[in-house]
Amino acid sequence: MIRDPSTSDLHELCDWAELLAVSNSRHLASRGDIIKLLQPDDLLADDLLRIDGDDSERDETTADDVIGLALNRKRMLGKAYPFEIADSSIRFLDANAQTFGSAYLFYLLFCSIKPDFITPEARHFFELESMDVVHSFFGGYAFHFGWTQLNAGRGKIHSRIQQFCDESNLGWRPRNPHLVSSSMNDIGIDVIVWNVSNDNRGNAFVVVAQCATGHNWDQKLVSSARTHLEDCLDASRDGPWINSFCTPFEIPDRIWRQSARSHDGYIFDRLRLVLESRGKGGAKCGCLASQGSKKWVKSMLRELANNRYGQAIG
Repeated sequence: MIRDPSTSDLHELCDWAELLAVSNSRHLASRGDIIKLLQPDDLLADDLLRIDGDDSERDETTADDVIGLALNRKRMLGKAYPFEIADSSIRFLDANAQTFGSAYLFYLLFCSIKPDFITPEARHFFELESMDVVHSFFGGYAFHFGWTQLNAGRGKIHSRIQQFCDESNLGWRPRNPHLVSSSMNDIGIDVIVWNVSNDNRGNAFVVVAQCATGHNWDQKLVSSARTHLEDCLDASRDGPWINSFCTPFEIPDRIWRQSARSHDGYIFDRLRLVLESRGKGGAKCGCLASQGSKKWVKSMLRELANNRYGQAIG
């Protein structure tokens, strides 16, 4: 059920260790657990590449780096990180799972379990959570524009454009587009957030956000979605339009600037999504907004417990 991580990627290793701590009876992922995961790679390298020598020191260093990354997450997220770091181990705080730590667990599951266990409903809930975050961050109004199996009854792109124009206070009208076919379900926009001044003189601030839950998220940073949306609207843009991008993955510091420049907009990765997640009432950092999201997290935690993942390792 838990996806095997790339043992050369510290972020994937840290995600794996966190979910191991969630799923085993000890609620713990130790430095030794991480080293055991790395050891089969050492044997493979020795066999195929004929590398001699002891790789244990390298594995120990990697395990220490993984624990260090978890500690950095704790320092940044505080109570919104549902783990504690002590004695070179990552310990799951079960009591925190459904309160301040619920948002982090929600995003962690997208990154760490096998894709077959991520249902269309879960992807729909991710769009709702992203909409809540982007809306609370930028203010104004929000519209769930994305197409999922749960809202397919709203029709294809042209129907949703009409609904958006009807429900927004922007005064825009749909038109027959040149680039967007009437058969299309998706143009790479899942959320639209906008803010109009009370003087009603236009110049609206508009955010178009895309949600990317797959491991190929980096391939979606560059998008023509905004061009497609403008193609569908009979409106002259007279205010700032901002691209935004939401992913449950943590974007490593080493590629953060490159990713931001490629996207040319505002990025919400896992850490930012958690920090800006407020839940109902907007009072608590790290809380989920949708009841569907909360139920999905609970069901996945039960699945992990029933699978007893990590008992042999421990």
